[in-house]
Amino acid sequence: FAKRRLSPRRCLLLCRPCGLMRDLPRLIERLTAASVAAASGAKQGASGDALVAELLRHFLRVNGLDAADAHALQDVVSLAYALMVIYKELRLSVAPGPSLDALLGPEAAAAGSALGNRAAKSAGITAGAPPRG
Repeated sequence: FAKRRLSPRRCLLLCRPCGLMRDLPRLIERLTAASVAAASGAKQGASGDALVAELLRHFLRVNGLDAADAHALQDVVSLAYALMVIYKELRLSVAPGPSLDALLGPEAAAAGSALGNRAAKSAGITAGAPPRG
């Protein structure tokens, strides 16, 4: 058999709520705690309730869904967990992939360049001029 390998093909930049959802084990903990607290009538805590509500609203907005489709988050989490288990069972070895610049693509390079230009401008550095010092 050929050795199964895992290597990156692309890199996606995520906003904070998407990043929190990407941490699947922690997301499952948060959702479970909210569900248990709701079932027992206990308060999970204002920050925990607010975070779970924010994540749900963000998921619905990003996917073009409305409140009636809130169950879709549970379906997606279930599928993601199943995929996580399958990936663990495959025991893929990690292989080097393309450079980070190649993974991020030209859009990220342009965004990074624009960010660098704004930082330089705010620091009083202009193109072609020697740095002040």
